[in-house]
This record gives sequence, C-alpha cells and structure tokens, in this order.
Amino acid sequence: EVLTWVSVFLSVVAVVCGYLWFKPQRRIIQSKTPHVIIIGGGISGICLAVKLKIAGISFSIYEKSSNLGGTWGYNTYPGAGCDIPSHLYSFSFHPNPNWSRTYSKQSEILEYINSVISKYQLTQHSQCNATIEALDWQPEHQRYKVQIKTLTGTETVFADFVVSAIGQLSEPFIPKIPGQELFTANRQFHSASWNHNILDFQRGYKKSGTPLRVAVVGNAASAVQIIPALVSEMKDHLQDLYIFSRTPNFIISKLDFEYPRWA
Repeated sequence: EVLTWVSVFLSVVAVVCGYLWFKPQRRIIQSKTPHVIIIGGGISGICLAVKLKIAGISFSIYEKSSNLGGTWGYNTYPGAGCDIPSHLYSFSFHPNPNWSRTYSKQSEILEYINSVISKYQLTQHSQCNATIEALDWQPEHQRYKVQIKTLTGTETVFADFVVSAIGQLSEPFIPKIPGQELFTANRQFHSASWNHNILDFQRGYKKSGTPLRVAVVGNAASAVQIIPALVSEMKDHLQDLYIFSRTPNFIISKLDFEYPRWA
C-alpha cells in the first residue's frame, strides 16, 4: 500500500513538472502570429502559399531558380507536357475552363501557374535565386534559424514552421558513362536542362540544314515525349536517332485532342 501511494505521488509530480516545463513553450507559440517558410516555388509550394494566404498566415517562398514554376519552368524540352488530364491537374481553388486540349503542354501549364501567382499576388511573398544553406531549430525560442544564400550574399531569417516543397525533379541525375568526356560539352545535356541553342526546332540545326545524329539515353516519361517530338518536328533534319534503353517500356495510347472552340 505504501508503494502504491509513492507511485501515485511520483506520477503527480511528473505531471506537474511536465506542465510547468511545456507551458512556457506553448506561451511562446501562442503569443505571436506564426510565420511559415516554404522551400521551393513549384506547384506544391504555390498551392501551400495560396492556402496560407487565404487563412491569413504569414509566409515566404524561397526558390533557387530565377522564377516560380518548379518543374514546369525547368523542363522546356521538345514535347514537354503532363500525363494527367489538364482539368484534373488544376487547383480546386483556381479551375481553368480555357485549357486548349486534354493533355496540355509545358508552356500552357506554366501560363496557368503564372495566372495563379498573379491572382494571389505571390510574387511579393517570394524570393528567387535563393538557396537554403542551413536550417537550425532553436528550442529556447521555439523557432527555426534559416540561412539563405542569395545573389548578393547570405542572409538569416527566422520562422516558426519550415515546409520543404522542393519536389523530386529539382536535381537532374546524370550518370557517369565511360567515354562521355569525348563529346563536346554543350552537345550532351539532360532533358531537364535542354540546350535550345544546340537542338531547337526553330533555329540552329533546322535553319542550317546540317543533318542530325541524335542519341537519347533512357525511355521513361521524358523520353516518351521527346522522341515523338523529335521525329515529327525534325524528321527532315534527322540522319539517325538512337534510343538506348535498359528496360522495355509499356505504353498505351492516351485520348489527347484539342477542345473545340464551343466546348
């Protein structure tokens, strides 16, 4: 019986100590309006920013490239588009009745994203050409200390919450292939960093008439879009088109068509 009362006493002491320990920390959070830092200005970061703005919560977007837009700003390769129907690949709070086709291309998707940025005035909350270099939690202040590298130097900001919205396509992966150093540097590039000065439908080789020998390494989603675009748009200028594939890809046709004007 004595042990039971001792156990109850110690439990009460633990609860009281826990309350006294966490109460000041809760007061720190509740005593001010929270500020949220969003890392990445792609479609996920933009969605979160809009929701925070509607809720009246302070936020900042930090984007490493020169513009918001994420993957739809990076990927400008021939045939770039989305494999999800455009009316589904839209924000519920910003429907777009003016999609031109079932599966829209990169330029139209980026235009849609920019319309969201403009409507909700997200530019004034954003800083481009900014890379997060360090992120430290300060328990005594219940906040994050964030170190940011910009074009003009390094700055430090503080936030109550930090959300990573960098996505999985922000860093192109280029495998090490024996012999690749023998190629001219600007004539080998990742699809996410397409060199339009070297291979473009409207200029360069198309105007000069020089026959092209092109090799595509991989046959996943980007290659499925690039290869048909190369064949259809540059067929008169292609001498050879090589496709290097490790694993066969399985593809089914999609019902992609332009919407009539009256639709």
